[in-house]
Amino acid sequence: IYEAYMNEGYFAAAVTVDASADTTITIRSGRRFSGAETKISGVDTAIVASIAGWQDSQPVTAQYLGELNKEIARAYADAGYPFCQSRLAGVDVLPAKLRLNFEINSGPRATFGSINFTGLVVSKPSRLVDRMAFHEGEPYRELQLTRSAQRLAQLEYTRSLREPLVAHNARTNAADITFAMRDER
Repeated sequence: IYEAYMNEGYFAAAVTVDASADTTITIRSGRRFSGAETKISGVDTAIVASIAGWQDSQPVTAQYLGELNKEIARAYADAGYPFCQSRLAGVDVLPAKLRLNFEINSGPRATFGSINFTGLVVSKPSRLVDRMAFHEGEPYRELQLTRSAQRLAQLEYTRSLREPLVAHNARTNAADITFAMRDER
């Protein structure tokens, strides 16, 4: 019962079970908070400031927290940390706010490494590299990788089979990118 309340955003909920005579369950629902009533700690505020709408009027639920966690990792990736891992470490219920404590392992700052295309028989990878929004050696930005994937998806003679694979090259501290493609001719 308690977990169901927490999943729906009722923080500081309390469930008491008294089984002395008849089983009595008492539920104190606690309080729901909206995104506007939250404070995020444990993160670089300059990086997470780019997350649009996290401080809106949407109720803070388990789903909201999961999406916020992904957005934080995405914001770090766009700031040059493609291997960032974010984890909600705790929630503090304050009188007027909800403090969300995150643990961040940003990983190394990376540059774009090699660009590879698998699955092509007819199409030349050099024609596809020209459509990239980034070049090898430039600072890694998730937004540029997303734009490049969108540009490739617009081509009529190839098809992307899945999201690009980003692999860390520890020797060069670069993010090597592999696009799985298929010829459409």
